[in-house]
This record gives sequence, C-alpha cells and structure tokens, in this order.
Amino acid sequence: MPIFSLPALENGRQIDSNSFLGKLVYVDFWASWCGPCVHSLPVLNRIHADYQGREFVVLAINVDEEPEDARRFLRKMHVDYLVLSDPAGDVARQFDLPAMPTSYLVDREGKVVWMHVGYKKKDEATIRAHIEAAL
Repeated sequence: MPIFSLPALENGRQIDSNSFLGKLVYVDFWASWCGPCVHSLPVLNRIHADYQGREFVVLAINVDEEPEDARRFLRKMHVDYLVLSDPAGDVARQFDLPAMPTSYLVDREGKVVWMHVGYKKKDEATIRAHIEAAL
C-alpha cells in the first residue's frame, strides 16, 4: 500500500497509512457521484461491524473535489468507519485507481493482496470470502 497521509473527512485530523500496519485493511475509494457507491457503502458498514475486534479496518477514501459534497452524501448515508478525503486525487493516483468504486485488501504487512473493481449486490459474498481468507 502506498504511504500517505490524508485528513479525516469528519474532523480534518491527519491519518497516516502506516498507522494501519499490523491490521488487515479494506481500502475503499468512493465518490458522492458514484452510483454503485450508494450500494457498496452500507455493505461496507455491515462488514465493518461484523469484523470489529478482529484486527480488521474498513478505510474509505473519498475523491470528491469538494469535500462538502462527500459530507452531504454521508449525512444521508451514515457510515461508522473512517473516511478520509483525497480531493486532489493524489492517493488515488498512487493506487493507480482504474474505476469507481475500487477497493484494495491490504494485509498486515501493508501489501495489497486483492483488488475489487466496481460493485454489484452479489459482490458482498466475494468480498467477505477474501476478508475471511486473509484473516
């Protein structure tokens, strides 16, 4: 996983990617204008809840150019996991983001072990299977 530091969307606190070493991390890139994201964010919220306490983290990175667009979106669709803001798209470029949404499963050593592009309702089982295998 690229090394980066981004502000939390909620409070602007800088979060460093190195702080996740030792945990399995599901990094999800999304935007308020992304249609499939409307369906994937609630699923990730359930996954986040189901795997709490297992050294697992869901980390969302929003790529809206205007962070307020993301905040407005999240007021309608609440999530309980950490959301970072990447309005310039610098971290998205580091990940070589191919489409929206795209997610990366990062192992405890910081290596990307799986990538998932797009989102359809049937994808939840596949995502969970990859998380289970990595845990």
